[in-house]
Amino acid sequence: MPNLDLVEGHIEIHGDQVAGYALSYFWAADAAATGVREAFLGQIGVRPAWRRRGLGGLLLAESLRSYQAAGYQLASDKPVMAIGGFNGTDPSPTLDAFKKLVAEGKIHWFISGGGFGAGFRGGFAGGGGPSGESSTASQITSWVTSTYTAQTIGGTTMYDLSSGGPLS
Repeated sequence: MPNLDLVEGHIEIHGDQVAGYALSYFWAADAAATGVREAFLGQIGVRPAWRRRGLGGLLLAESLRSYQAAGYQLASDKPVMAIGGFNGTDPSPTLDAFKKLVAEGKIHWFISGGGFGAGFRGGFAGGGGPSGESSTASQITSWVTSTYTAQTIGGTTMYDLSSGGPLS
C-alpha cells in the first residue's frame, strides 16, 4: 500500500503470550491531498482464550484514544506521552519522574480528559488499583490540577506546565 504509515499498534501481553492486538493506519498522501487526517483501525484480534472478557473493546478504545493523541502530535509536531498507558493503570512515569520531567522543562502541556473510561495522552486519571489505591495516572492528574491553572483552548482543558512553576 503506497504512502501508508502505521499510526500505532497495541498489543496486550499476558504472561509470555500475546492475548490481543490492534493495528491502526494513517494514509499520508490522502491527508496531504485533502487536508483531512484520518486514522483507520486495520486489524484487531483476540486469542480464543481471551475472548468474551472485554479485551477487544479495550483495544478498540485505546486505538480511538490514540487517534485523538495523534491529532495533537501531528498538529503540534511535538511528541505526545501517555500517562497511565493502556487503561490508566500503567505506573509509568511515576509521579516523581513526571515532576522531574516538568522541572527539567521536558513536559510543557498536560491535556486533561479524553473519555472512553481511561486515560488520554497527557492526562486523565485512571481508576484506582485493586486495593483502591490511587493509580499513578490519578496521582499525576491530581498533582497537575492542584498545582497549575487550567486553560480551555478549543474546548479542551489544558495545563501549561512551563508557566513559571507551581502556584503558590
